[in-house]
Amino acid sequence: MKTLLDSIANLDGVGPKSLDAFAKLGVETVNDLFYFFPRRFEDITLKSLDEALDEERIAVKGEVLTAPIRKNLYRAKVKSILNFKMSFDDAVVDVTFFNQPWLVQHVEVGDEIIVYGKFTKRTLSIAGIKILSKNITPGDFEAVYPLTKGLNLATVQKAVASAFENYIDLYVENLPEKIVGKYQFPALQGALRAMHYPDNNSAYESARGRFVYEEFLEFEQKMLRLKNAEEDVQYGRVNAAENAKIDIKLPFEMTGAQKRVCEEILSDLKSPRHMQRLVLGDVGSGKSAVAAAISLPVIKHGGQVALMVPTEVLAKQHFESFAEMLGADIKVALLLGSTKTRERREMLEQLATGEIDFLIGTHALFQKDVIYSDLALAIIDEQHRFGVEQRKTLREKGENTDVLFMTATPIPRTLAITEFGQLDLSQIDEMPVGRKAIQTKVGKLNNLAATLKWVGERELAQGHQMYVVCPLIEESELVDLSNAQKIYEDIAQYYDGFFAVGLMHGKMAQQEKDEMIAQFTQGELKVLVSTTIIEVGVNVPEATVMLVMDANRFGLSQLHQLRGRVGRSSHQSYCFLLSDSRGETALKRLKIMEETNDGFKIAQADLEIRGPGDFFGKNQSGGIDFQIADIVRDEEWLYKAREDAERYLDTTAPINLISD
Repeated sequence: MKTLLDSIANLDGVGPKSLDAFAKLGVETVNDLFYFFPRRFEDITLKSLDEALDEERIAVKGEVLTAPIRKNLYRAKVKSILNFKMSFDDAVVDVTFFNQPWLVQHVEVGDEIIVYGKFTKRTLSIAGIKILSKNITPGDFEAVYPLTKGLNLATVQKAVASAFENYIDLYVENLPEKIVGKYQFPALQGALRAMHYPDNNSAYESARGRFVYEEFLEFEQKMLRLKNAEEDVQYGRVNAAENAKIDIKLPFEMTGAQKRVCEEILSDLKSPRHMQRLVLGDVGSGKSAVAAAISLPVIKHGGQVALMVPTEVLAKQHFESFAEMLGADIKVALLLGSTKTRERREMLEQLATGEIDFLIGTHALFQKDVIYSDLALAIIDEQHRFGVEQRKTLREKGENTDVLFMTATPIPRTLAITEFGQLDLSQIDEMPVGRKAIQTKVGKLNNLAATLKWVGERELAQGHQMYVVCPLIEESELVDLSNAQKIYEDIAQYYDGFFAVGLMHGKMAQQEKDEMIAQFTQGELKVLVSTTIIEVGVNVPEATVMLVMDANRFGLSQLHQLRGRVGRSSHQSYCFLLSDSRGETALKRLKIMEETNDGFKIAQADLEIRGPGDFFGKNQSGGIDFQIADIVRDEEWLYKAREDAERYLDTTAPINLISD
């Protein structure tokens, strides 16, 4: 009895060697082969001389006029050449095949053949790729599949043809009728055929849409099952207060987006579900105010709140701002790895007895001896900087602890859904009133002196400050990058006697970094030359200039994060991006920074240019390794699949089924 799980060894043309090669590509069963889609199609429509374009791949039909001449060569890539002439319309075309010596036995004078290859119109010649069968028709496409060593295209094509001949009838519809009808999808068997043998581009795109949707739907089902498993706990800590209000005194009015996100979080806290929510917010959008606001009702109903951040610098700044926002009635404490032993012991005692309401810190928050009286809410800032186990350990410090993740890295919604699909998403997409847009200018590295002159006269002389960011700290023979030490020395010499300049980098001890930050924060230093250590956690309102050296070496989202270190007051702020790159893509990326301050628009552009694998600064494509779907191109299908998964999902069904 035939099944779709039969080995492809049962198909025509698949021998022991090609079986092993197929396995390297993940194709072992007949079902695998059906879903082993072509990477592109060659249009093999017959064309006339008038229709053919220069350097275009075309199929031409004509009579062989001369006997083929074969020449053996000894080059590495070209070992043989086969040449003959054939008629093409009323012209004579010179045909050449490379490394296909066996064709000499299949081409004879007087034969009518169809040659497919790259046509050079000016010399009436064609570099042949293959000789086609004589029964092709206008509109024909030839599938080109991914290959590996030991596997050629003809073998794959033959195996696919055999699969369709013997197994296609075994497929039954796997989507509910309501879904197929809703999106006008082709039936499963027809869709598979159109993916390998499309009649036209429209048929292919219709079939592709179906399989993109299926791939996204399966992914969303997995994410929802993970999410539902996490949420299957008792009621949240605020559920008793059905009319709980956000009560917080801030020196400013919350934006509409902040209020909306607060209500979304408060709704989670009141619900029977275990909260797992990610707040996406641009630099300066007010995530800290949201975190403070939603912490109050938790604390007022007897629970404790912990805020974990990636750096001690950021933890200290949050401690000061949260203590001010929450007021004297809420006891806020700061726990760091550098906290002295006696102070730490006293703090842990107060935490265990419930005297501390709100604890802020770094990785120190989830050490074994840190015991909470009743940890109700864990807030994790810049969550992608912490490992899954670290986040889990903090959450397990309490019973049924609700978790709120926050990030100042603007992430396109499509990427957020695929990277963090098991989380509910909230987005603060509105900036506080009164903030002035940062003016950004792209320039050449040889403009440094002119830039320093302008900044000194216009900004530093008024008491404002400047960051200078460099990508490296040490000289390298492999890459020609500006060196932080050298840049520091050059700038210090330029401003000597006028403005104090400091240097900070990752190799400095924590105490040295703290001292440097303190000097800059207090205004003793007017210029801070640094590596990207200042990307997160430095908030100096008087800093109005961000100067980035070798800006082309940074991703757009990272540049946006750096730019966000300025513009944190009512002063007009500026960002200078200096680069010597002449690459078209690099210049295009930097120009985007000139055109907009919207972090989400920048993040979307970064995603489209660099792709999802490099968005976070390292290749993570394995986490969202879709076979055919593309989260940039197929964004619309991702949203539809997510909506349908939530609407129709039966969480008890097998992963590839949907409840109708």
